[in-house]
Amino acid sequence: MSEHVLVTDDAGFPALINGDKPVIVDFWAEWCPPCRAIAPVLDKMAGENPQVITAKINVDQSQASAAKYGARRWTVSSVRPNRCWHNCLRRENRSDGKQHGGKPAYAAEIEYAGKNYAGWQIQPNALTVQQVLQDALKVITGRDIKIKAASRTDAGVHARGQLAVIDVPAYLVPDRLQKGLNALTPPDIGITYAAQVSADFNLRTEVTAKEYIYVVHCGNTPPVLDREYCRWLRKYPSAEKMREIIPLLTGRHDFHAFRAANCGSPNTVKTLESICISEEPYGESVRITLKFVGNGFLKNMVRIMVGSITDYALGKIPKAAFEAALTENGTRDMLGMTAPPEGLTLHHIYTRKPLQDYRINAGNHTEIP
Repeated sequence: MSEHVLVTDDAGFPALINGDKPVIVDFWAEWCPPCRAIAPVLDKMAGENPQVITAKINVDQSQASAAKYGARRWTVSSVRPNRCWHNCLRRENRSDGKQHGGKPAYAAEIEYAGKNYAGWQIQPNALTVQQVLQDALKVITGRDIKIKAASRTDAGVHARGQLAVIDVPAYLVPDRLQKGLNALTPPDIGITYAAQVSADFNLRTEVTAKEYIYVVHCGNTPPVLDREYCRWLRKYPSAEKMREIIPLLTGRHDFHAFRAANCGSPNTVKTLESICISEEPYGESVRITLKFVGNGFLKNMVRIMVGSITDYALGKIPKAAFEAALTENGTRDMLGMTAPPEGLTLHHIYTRKPLQDYRINAGNHTEIP
């Protein structure tokens, strides 16, 4: 295991600067609760890379040496006097008497494999993606913080571009938040982007559409390497025939028949902007990809559409079943099966403008070679 050093005064710097190993330095303060809470992250970094020394620098006693040596040797935070790496002012140096600033919002893009989780949203007696992330946030901040997501994926469903808003204290620099969460979560969950946005950033008003992708593997041989990310069918449903259903489903409809029995959404009218169905050879097999873009989706809605479109292409249900299901008297039993969750991925969340354009602070973390 690598060394883990706590430097409490200027005398500790020469030993580091003259060493043979690279050093990762974090500016630290005893009076800052998040600094104390983040210690497990540094411990993990030290344990995973024996060639690196991790050092915590006490900002109250080592500012002179930080300025003198930092640019030569370390990856450091751009801290000002009396600030830790959270950019957190000491209590006595704030005119308002508060240690931390306001309550900004942080937008984060999240990727996860859904196999081990009962969906996104917290549930009693079940492990969910939201629960794992909020537990990690509590380690970092010492507080109970709720994460709000743009889409609540079902059990077993994956996400490549989930968008969430996190209300964390102002002292957390976005890339520190990202690195801290990635260090404290399992390898099947990752924060791929994080930025501070305006406090009035609202998912309900800024999100314009959501994109889901479902993959069907058709062939005699089941998929092996990516079997957890597609549905396997021995029979081949014609993609051309599947496309015959697209005009029936696209547009604004009441999709009450295309939802799970336990779906509690009060609004079942949704606008399905587009459905794209493509196919390509995959060895001796064929991969069919269905892409759905809409302003919102009910519980199991995409999976019911995929299962029903597939059943239609295989001759199991008639086209009239879709027409009837979209009427006021439409019911779930008119349609086909619910496709299994492993083939479905929340691919992208569309917002009124690119996510990077919402950023209000580029952060104050600087990588120095």
